[in-house]
Amino acid sequence: MEKYLKAFLIFNKIDFKRTHNIEHLLYLCSEIDKSFLDIEVRQLSGFGVDIRYPDDVYIPDTEEIKFYYELVLMIKDLIIKKLTS
Repeated sequence: MEKYLKAFLIFNKIDFKRTHNIEHLLYLCSEIDKSFLDIEVRQLSGFGVDIRYPDDVYIPDTEEIKFYYELVLMIKDLIIKKLTS
């Protein structure tokens, strides 16, 4: 998800600070294209970034896995459509 959003920003020649913050990247993308405002960002804060050490354990449930999988596919499809049109 992060890489797709960054690709969209780079394609649009937008400079951004080094970050893994999906919400911030979505905000930057929405400044270019308002369709990014339609993306639901529930529970994205720190997702995939907070857990960095072997003793930190977080196991998402099936519902959460499905949500993020579908979210990534939606973002991927949106960005590919924007970059190829």
